[in-house]
Amino acid sequence: MVATQLELERSGHRGIGIGDNVFAADARATDNAIRAERTSRAVKDYMVSVFQGADPEISGQRDLPVSALLDAGRERLQGALKDDPRSHTELSSILGTVYQSIGKRDQALALFDEAIEQARRQSWHPLLAEALHKKAYSLYDMGEFNKALAPAREALELRERYAVESAERVHSMRLLGSILGYSGETEEALPMLSKALELATRLGGADSIEAGVVHLDLARYFGDVGGHADLVLEHSELAAKSFAQHLGAGHFRVSDALEMRVLGLAQSNQAVAAVLWRTNWLPGVPLFMAISAIHGVMHCILWDRYCGVLGDTWRRSRSFKLAWTSMRSWTGQNQWRAWCRCWVWA
Repeated sequence: MVATQLELERSGHRGIGIGDNVFAADARATDNAIRAERTSRAVKDYMVSVFQGADPEISGQRDLPVSALLDAGRERLQGALKDDPRSHTELSSILGTVYQSIGKRDQALALFDEAIEQARRQSWHPLLAEALHKKAYSLYDMGEFNKALAPAREALELRERYAVESAERVHSMRLLGSILGYSGETEEALPMLSKALELATRLGGADSIEAGVVHLDLARYFGDVGGHADLVLEHSELAAKSFAQHLGAGHFRVSDALEMRVLGLAQSNQAVAAVLWRTNWLPGVPLFMAISAIHGVMHCILWDRYCGVLGDTWRRSRSFKLAWTSMRSWTGQNQWRAWCRCWVWA
């Protein structure tokens, strides 16, 4: 049986030749394989425990909410991994993503912080970068752009040192560029997104999914800053083409790209064409299945303008009310300020 690197170090072994280096490399590979297997088994056990918790014969309770099942499974899992800090750190990061996906952001952030602390203490740079990236994305998703900047920057710095030519670095560049854009840091945001597109193209090709995602980010960026309708249309078209080619026309990413095309048409003073195009090409996509609430507001205002052209007063008032409600929810402003902002946009 091959000794692990940890066992070699404990025994005082020090390699000095080529054969020793190969032996050490094999030992590290064995360590990595063991850790991967252990983590995989822990995830499996966690999922089993979650589903078992849904069984009233086991949990003793009926109709437990999903969050309660996840909490119970997490406690059992973390207890089982208390003597394996690396797997514990990996699982904390994974579970944070699970909580993020069901809207439990406070729990997600706590798990990300736990993973960050442990990875930083042990100098596990890839794990640290991953946990920082996930925390930054969670804060970005909450609209906490200023708080998201620091972890996003640190994650990118780590990946620029330890994962230079990688999809992970593209992800970090995309996230930081988007955060900067929504924070109003346009001078830094655009170069960052442009570099992300360059790297994604170099890694996977100009028509790759990763390049398409960056094109979508650029369409969002130009749509948000305004005054660049031609670039919104250009990048949304390239994104839609890439997604349709690799993922199929029915994939949600295609809908995301087409939504940005609608926004580009609207910003090029083609409001009527935008609404008609959206109605014809995206009939099954709900109005608020937009890139963000702010774009949902834009679509409501588009409809408001279109109904105004048709003289449909009832539909126009209803669409404007939807825009008002969405803006109020997105900005957290009071009714008067939200109404004024919608009016200015319209």
